[in-house]
Parts: sequence; structure tokens; C-alpha cells
Amino acid sequence: MINREGLCEIFGLGPAKSYGKGVFKDIYEVLPGHFLEYDREGLKDRAYWELKAKEHTDSEKDTIEHTRWLVKDAVEMQMLSDIPISTFLSGGVDSSLVTAICAKKLQKEGKNLNTFSFDFVNNHKYFKSNAFQPSEDRPWVDKMVDHAKTDHRYLECDNENMIENLYKAVDARDLPCMADVESSMLYFCSKVVKYNKVTLTGECADEIFGGYPWFHKEECFKAEIFPWSMDMQPRKMLLNDDIIQKVDLESYARTAYQKTINETPKLYGEDQIEAFLSESKMVYGNLNGSHGSHEHALWVRSTSAVC
Repeated sequence: MINREGLCEIFGLGPAKSYGKGVFKDIYEVLPGHFLEYDREGLKDRAYWELKAKEHTDSEKDTIEHTRWLVKDAVEMQMLSDIPISTFLSGGVDSSLVTAICAKKLQKEGKNLNTFSFDFVNNHKYFKSNAFQPSEDRPWVDKMVDHAKTDHRYLECDNENMIENLYKAVDARDLPCMADVESSMLYFCSKVVKYNKVTLTGECADEIFGGYPWFHKEECFKAEIFPWSMDMQPRKMLLNDDIIQKVDLESYARTAYQKTINETPKLYGEDQIEAFLSESKMVYGNLNGSHGSHEHALWVRSTSAVC
């Protein structure tokens, strides 16, 4: 049974959600970085890893080299597989980086990398630039395919495909999701699985490397609420007046935001902008389930077989 808190999670915080919480009454999740232990004394929640703030003392040159090694190592470790892997290639920085690393490693072994890009039918006719996507993907995909010399396939999705997969996407996640984004991804995965059952993506890199527009907007610095929850009106339009009177979406979102801010490790002497960037990464990472998980905050390995 869904309760007021569940409604606030869906309509106040969605498509993100509070770590540890489901949307149904008395249904909770084990926190990432935690495990549950049950004995005669009862149930105990224990943490085996937690995020800590430490002063950064490396030079810019050393920082670049260290980050380069970490990213390359993270990607190559995820390439360990008994069956051929592929990558999703949108032409953006994240997927292009993953693709370049995979392609180079496979070429040394005399193999070619399969890559896939996804678009909507007639997108070239109706595309409009926005803060999240300032340009079409296709030109950048073409450049990367030419650079990395991959075996590439262009896949398309129309409105009927998305509608058919809306309910399937909710069932797959067990939660309301990002509608057309996850519906189309589910559809594309069902096509990719015919060629490859394991694929690497650049998902979650925006969270740790500050790729979203709100990392750079002053109004978001001062909002004291999640950037995607700043305007509740479109969300309230989906609810009837009785429900709106019983749930305070703004208050719930602000309380959840403040809880996350309070739990974010901080360093003494950080200025406001540095603190906000750290908090923002924690905010989005936490609400997407990466709280306490350093391994999955950077790169995600997806198995399209489950689609």
C-alpha cells in the first residue's frame, strides 16, 4: 500500500528518490555500503564503507594523470567478460571516453568493438536545443565511429515503441521512472541484445564529474532544494486537489534535501561554491542509490540481456 511518504517520494523527488526508502508502506532498502545482520539480539544495520572528505594536495598535473588512470582502470576492469562486450555511444564525453578505451584495448587483441547509438525517428527534423542537449548526437557519434574504428549500428525508436514499453519500464524498475527516457532505453536494449549481451555505458559520470546544467547555475546554489524539484507546479498538475491537500511536496523535498546536505562530508575552510559542488554530487548520487558506493558512482556496467 502506498502512503503519504510514498506519494511525496514519487511526486516530490521523482525520478530520483531517497536512499534506503521504497515507495510502499514499510518497504525499505539496504543502504549501499551497508549490510544487515540478524542474531538473537535482533536486526542490526552495519556500514562497511563510508564516504569521507579529505584535503586534496596533488598538483593539477598529478590530478589529471591520476584521474586518467582511475577512469581507464575502471573501464578496463569492467571489460572482463566471457562473452564479447559492446558500448553505447551517444557522442558525448562520457560514452566517447568509455568507447575509446574499450576500442583501443580490443584493437590490441586484433578485435573490433561493437557500438550502438540511439535516436528518435525524425529527430533531425524536430530537434530543438536545450540545456541538457545543446546539439544533436548524430554528428558527434559519426566523429567517434571514424576515430575509434568501431563496428557501429544506428538504432531508432518511434512514439509507438515508447508507448508499448512504458509499463514494461515501470515493471522492470519496480518504480515509476523517467517515462520516455527509460521506455526508449528498454526498447533499445531489446534490440542490442541480439548482438551483444554485455555493454558498457557512461551512465552516472554526470553525477561525479558535474555534467548536469544545475552544477553551474547560481540559482540552484541558493535554492535549498533539489534542482529537479524547484518547480512543483507541473507535478501537482498530475494530482487531484484532495491529494495535494494531504501531501506537502515542497516541505518533504526540502527536508530530504537538507538531510542529504547534513550527511555530506565537508572540509574545514571550504568556500560556498566548493561546498555546493560536493553537496550536489552527493545529492544526486545519494538519490540514485550510490550513497556510500565509490565503485558505481563513476561508471556503470549494464547487461542488456535482462531487457
